[in-house]
Amino acid sequence: MDKDIILKREYLPDTIDEIHEFILIGKEVLVAQKAKIRALDKIGATQSAKKAALSDTQDIAEILLDVEVKLGGMLSSIPDKKASSGRGTRSLPEGINKKESHYAQQMFNNVEVVERVKAAAKEEGSIATEKEVLREIKKQDRQNEITQQRKNIEEGNIILPEGKFEVIVIDPPWDYDTKAYDPINRRGIIPYPSIPTENLKQIQIPAAENCVMWLWTTHQFIWDAKDIMDVWGFEYKSILVWDKEKMGVGKWLRKQVEFCLLGIKGKPIIDLTSQRDIIYESRREHSRKPECFYEMVEEVCVGRKLDYFSRSEREGWQIYGNDTTKF
Repeated sequence: MDKDIILKREYLPDTIDEIHEFILIGKEVLVAQKAKIRALDKIGATQSAKKAALSDTQDIAEILLDVEVKLGGMLSSIPDKKASSGRGTRSLPEGINKKESHYAQQMFNNVEVVERVKAAAKEEGSIATEKEVLREIKKQDRQNEITQQRKNIEEGNIILPEGKFEVIVIDPPWDYDTKAYDPINRRGIIPYPSIPTENLKQIQIPAAENCVMWLWTTHQFIWDAKDIMDVWGFEYKSILVWDKEKMGVGKWLRKQVEFCLLGIKGKPIIDLTSQRDIIYESRREHSRKPECFYEMVEEVCVGRKLDYFSRSEREGWQIYGNDTTKF
């Protein structure tokens, strides 16, 4: 949908100050309308009364979204100012914080998503919200990123470094149930193309005759990881536990640790001193492994090093993957 169609709607305020005030009042009205709907349900009001209340609430919610889109457009047009660091900064109007500005501009840049959420709410008899719009935008961004990564793979833009390696760290894109993807409430879902376990087994690992492998996995795939390591010709020796120091999601237990299986092929050199089977470092972005892990591997392992399915460049390492500049 053309952004201009929304921006020209006659009921929208004309200035940022008016828009901000409109949003604050509108949100209070929306809360009151939702309370009214709950009250009508509680007292057993007629279907016509409840339907009318829902329709009014839907209209208010849609107007609020339109106003936020207009706010995003107006904020986007504010020119950047050069900071002393040389980076551009944008002066926000009084009363609007960075988060509000970011969300409004996201909605302005994804008007088609806003309209899709509004239409779906009408059809389902629900109320369109900013939260639902932002959730759909994240889903769309995630799918676009995966599509681009798949395209890079299919076009052969991902080239495996030449030669064999004595040290291989591999963090497979395990095939979780992506149908349950919820970018706001379920942050543990992978934001990149996954590979089924049987397909992972078919990877030809560029391992030297004497090689150490560090294979990352999670609770769900720990037995698969051991099986895959066997298929790749590595003998399981130990398991490293990463304490992320922050509680995550989980159905049976809330997860706080991740695992890395240590396996060998041949007789690699391991310069072990006092390194233990547990490391402590707070988790960062999804799938980003701790720096202390790489430091430990560099301390105890000798030879050419490959970070397979890497998501960042690292001095002294060769990298391979379709998302090597993520971090």
